[in-house]
Amino acid sequence: MKLPTYKIYEIYSDLIPITYIGCTKQTYLSKRLADHRRFKDCSSKKIFWFDEKPKIRLLEEIDINTDKKKVALREKYHILENKDRVFNLRLPSRTKKEYYEEKKDVIREKKKIYRESNKEKIKQKKREYYLKNRENIIEKQRIKRTITKLKEKLEQLQNKNDKMTKMTV
Repeated sequence: MKLPTYKIYEIYSDLIPITYIGCTKQTYLSKRLADHRRFKDCSSKKIFWFDEKPKIRLLEEIDINTDKKKVALREKYHILENKDRVFNLRLPSRTKKEYYEEKKDVIREKKKIYRESNKEKIKQKKREYYLKNRENIIEKQRIKRTITKLKEKLEQLQNKNDKMTKMTV
C-alpha cells in the first residue's frame, strides 16, 4: 500500500496558455480535478470556461510528515517558476505585507475610487462614530493637549538648564 503524500499539481489545457497550480493530500488527482470542477470561487474555474475537460498532472510529491509551511513554500516555488502562465489568485505562504507591497498601487486606486464614490456614506459614518464616542474623543484631545503643553514646558526647562550649565563652565 502506498503511503499518503502531499501532491503539488497543475491543471492545464492544450487550448489555452494558462495554468493553475495547487496542492492536495487526496490520493487521486482525478478526484481533485473533479473537486475543482465543482468549485465556484476558485481561480482554477477559468480553465473550465475554455475547456470542459482540462488535464491535471503531478508536479511533485512530498512526504505527508513534512511541515505544512514547507509544503506551501514548494507550491509557491512552482507558482513563481511558472508565473507568466499561472493565474492563481492566492500565493501560499505570502504574508499580508508581501501582498500589500505587490498590490499597493491597485489597493490605493481602489480605496481612492471608493472614497470618491462614497463621500456622503463616509461622512455619515464619521458623524455617527463621533456622536457615539464624543466623550472619549474629547477626553483624548484634552490629554493630547496636556501632553503637548508638558513637552513644551519640559523643553523650555531643558533649554534653561543648558544655558545655566554653559554659564557655569
